[in-house]
Amino acid sequence: MNLSDVSEKYQQLTTREKVLVLVTGLVVIVMLSFFLVVEPQLNSWQKQLKINTSLMQKIKRTQTQIRDIELALSKEMNGELKQQIVRLKGQQQSIKSKLINQELALVAKTEMVTVLKSLLKENNQLKLMGFGSTPPQPILFTIPNSTSKESEQATPLLYKHIVKVEVEGGYFSILRFLQQIERSNSSILWGSINYSVAEYPKANATVKVFTLSTDKEFIGVNK
Repeated sequence: MNLSDVSEKYQQLTTREKVLVLVTGLVVIVMLSFFLVVEPQLNSWQKQLKINTSLMQKIKRTQTQIRDIELALSKEMNGELKQQIVRLKGQQQSIKSKLINQELALVAKTEMVTVLKSLLKENNQLKLMGFGSTPPQPILFTIPNSTSKESEQATPLLYKHIVKVEVEGGYFSILRFLQQIERSNSSILWGSINYSVAEYPKANATVKVFTLSTDKEFIGVNK
């Protein structure tokens, strides 16, 4: 039987029979599509769903274990941290006592300038161009009491005072001035220098000299 015979027989069918043949054909096509396309995808989706569900359960178990470990560590660390805080407060109190006992003698800023001017007089090849100062910088604070119900703010215990000294002279004269600062007083130090050659051999230098003090308005030097 060839295709023309099939077509001829189909034309001889009644309308009702033609509809039944068409519906049957559609059902066959749908079933084939399901088994060939939909079912493999459905199986793959169900398999992936099982994997995802298993992974989510593992994640939840891991999160629970992490919380348990963190809780155990926090209980253990709290004891160590409290000991460290007590030790640091003891060190802080020792430093504070030394400062209160005036192991550092305090002099006014004008006297600090006088000290620097005397060093410049010893170096007659340098010309003083000017002095300047910056606001004091707190560098040591009290440790707030973590057990206090009210919020406690850290209080400055020690300040860093910076004086800018502008000089003009040769390279070796400026170098000698820095060496004089280092030798003159152990609590007076130079922190940085801005050096530029204006007209060789003369150069301009701005030296930042600093020292420490318990007083915001004063500069500390050794007795």
